Amino acid sequence: MYRTQTMSAEKRKSPRIDLYTQVRIKHEGVYNVKDFGLSGLFIRSPQFKPGDKIELVMSLPEEPKPVRLGARITRVTAEGIGVEFLDVPPRTKIPLEYCFNVFKHTLPMPDSWERDYGNNGGTAVG
Repeated sequence: MYRTQTMSAEKRKSPRIDLYTQVRIKHEGVYNVKDFGLSGLFIRSPQFKPGDKIELVMSLPEEPKPVRLGARITRVTAEGIGVEFLDVPPRTKIPLEYCFNVFKHTLPMPDSWERDYGNNGGTAVG
């Protein structure tokens, strides 16, 4: 299931969409992803400390091999951790953008999304 999220008072670099998938945190295990954006994601996981650096491995639709991403913990809540991707190479950035762009156009865009980010030439399905 995929759903766009509003930005509210959070300080994200890019919008997020709900993306229910799993991610492996190297040396820790496999955890569920709550939402996904081009600059990071939220993982339902055990507690880490803000600033901790981790390595993620995740599968993306239409991508034959899992992608590896360095990330930094930016937020810790009782529900999980928010992470920011670090130094995303172009070979990984392209599949991330493809996944995000495909799924963001599968559902109607909330009014706040249009206000904050514009349509960027796409057409929301409604």
